[in-house]
Amino acid sequence: MMSLSKPRQAKEWSAIIIEIIVYHDQFTYIDCPDEVGANIRALQGEFDEFLRNLEGNHPFRQYHEFIENGQVVLQGYVNVFGAEEFIDWLNVVRFKREVAKVIPKPYEPPAATIYF
Repeated sequence: MMSLSKPRQAKEWSAIIIEIIVYHDQFTYIDCPDEVGANIRALQGEFDEFLRNLEGNHPFRQYHEFIENGQVVLQGYVNVFGAEEFIDWLNVVRFKREVAKVIPKPYEPPAATIYF
């Protein structure tokens, strides 16, 4: 008896694999279209600018208080981000569609590596 399954959909883009390294020991690999992969460093710069302009409460920020001798000496929000936040920003904020998808470590070397 033949089993019926859904046909596999073709990719909407030609793939470029990017390696994202956070703190020298956290490796994430993404599959993305040429328009993203070829410009990944410029997009990382846009993400940095996006983070610099964040204010107040935001999913990419955490509130911290620094206490010395029982007194709050410094308080405020700090940006907290890594590969996951960068991928979310690419898909949701920058392109408003899925352009970066996390994949297992590939056999072939990535086209580019970025660091956070």
